[in-house]
Amino acid sequence: MVLEDYEIQQNMVDVEFSYLPFDLSVDSPPVVMMNDRQVKNFVAYWRMKNNIWLCVTFKATVNDRSNIDLNKKPNDSSEGGVDDLLCEKLPKFVSKAKPNDSNFITSKDAEVGARSMMVDSMVKKGQYFKSKEALQASLEIFAMKYNFDYRVTKSGTRFGCIRCIDDVCKWRIRAECFEWSTCWKINKYVGSHTCAPSRKTKFGRTPSARTIGNLIKHNYEGVKEGPKPNDIINIMRTENGCELTYSQAWESREYAVNEVRGIPEKSFAKIPNYLHMLKEANPGTHTNYDIDCDGRFKYLFISFGQSIRGFYKKIRKVIVVDGTFLKNKYKGVLLVATAVDGNSNLYPIAFGIADSENDASWKWFLMQLRVVIADDKDLAFVSDRHISIGKMIEKIYPLAKHGICIHHLIGNVKLAIISPAIGGYLHEADVKKWARCHFPGYRYDINTNNPAESINSALRSPREYPIIPLLDSIREMLTRWFYERRALSEQQNDPLTIEVEQKISRRIEKGKKFKAYPTSQFILQIKV
Repeated sequence: MVLEDYEIQQNMVDVEFSYLPFDLSVDSPPVVMMNDRQVKNFVAYWRMKNNIWLCVTFKATVNDRSNIDLNKKPNDSSEGGVDDLLCEKLPKFVSKAKPNDSNFITSKDAEVGARSMMVDSMVKKGQYFKSKEALQASLEIFAMKYNFDYRVTKSGTRFGCIRCIDDVCKWRIRAECFEWSTCWKINKYVGSHTCAPSRKTKFGRTPSARTIGNLIKHNYEGVKEGPKPNDIINIMRTENGCELTYSQAWESREYAVNEVRGIPEKSFAKIPNYLHMLKEANPGTHTNYDIDCDGRFKYLFISFGQSIRGFYKKIRKVIVVDGTFLKNKYKGVLLVATAVDGNSNLYPIAFGIADSENDASWKWFLMQLRVVIADDKDLAFVSDRHISIGKMIEKIYPLAKHGICIHHLIGNVKLAIISPAIGGYLHEADVKKWARCHFPGYRYDINTNNPAESINSALRSPREYPIIPLLDSIREMLTRWFYERRALSEQQNDPLTIEVEQKISRRIEKGKKFKAYPTSQFILQIKV
């Protein structure tokens, strides 16, 4: 019956009937009817749901498929059967088993085609588009390339019409959406422009921020800062001959960044799931986050299990803490606790996100840090002279020692060198905190908070990201660092690390020219 309706010879094709129950997701495969029992099940299911879609698929069995019109409308059938039962309520739709992908244009195809300016094949009669957005993007790019503008004469969910902006021009397109589908098809296309170039008021149509964003979003993938609005203006002018205003370039950049890195508002809602998966993939990891009374994000803390285990096994117990500002939509600060390994490499221990550097945020961060790094008399902290840091370390880590960064101290001393109050300033800073010889604990050669500053510098670009991409950049950075260092250490056969061995070698070279005079059994006087 179906073969007669579509005037197709039985020996040329195989016919397949299938349907997708509405109870299943759109990603589920269709149910293929292979026997009479499955056909009866389909009819019973249709009677219950009343609006299910039957798909009749033809698979050609000959090499030459060019003479088989699978989209041909069927003739009226005089015979009864399943088709007569469903014809009143089922849409008549016939498709190939798998549409030719070369005939379908997606938003990504439009983006790639625009970058290469190969858009001629994107707009033609019979061209299919995965969505209305893909159709709009292709038309905008097409108009930009061929230096014309158009206006939309009809627009709806089922069909749309556009024509050249010049009323006397015959260029026009009509596209229609398939029923029960998001795919669109150009079913009418008059491609010749009859308008005079002298009548044009501008070179071409300016694409929307969405289309431009899709063109440039590849520049923001990975840990890249990406082009600024003025750069986007120059790129579109030189590569596409399109002039943008600063606001258009800004909106395009915002769209591209959100496409690649996610929308900031949605990023906060993903925090619980992300932290859960982070702990599942990294055993021993400690995470926590806090919200305010209105349910809005307040604080976040992450310390990876590998960082914790390595700190207790091989790292000197000196932790440098610092904070730096975030540059995303909602701002805030990134709090960092890091150490230095035996090869003078940065060894991050914990990261936190808060609204600002104040007593409450540092108290919450250090309390979470104490969960993984216990208070100990051999533990030392180094930071700048931020009042909140010193106050909270003394309160939460009473046994640990606290030293201040001499770099910030020296900078302030240089500014106040002519002031008679310099002595009072150094006394107020507490000599035990900045002079290593008076420091009550062990801070070794870590006299500044440069390790934490270096971490902040390494995250300079990710600090612009929403919170989830920022955390993922931190995870990727630590994974890369630990892998590279492990591979390097496996090649090391010397008793000490590479950096220490090189330091000893330099001191031997320098010290062999000195003359030593013994002053006691264990003390030598060195003459330079």
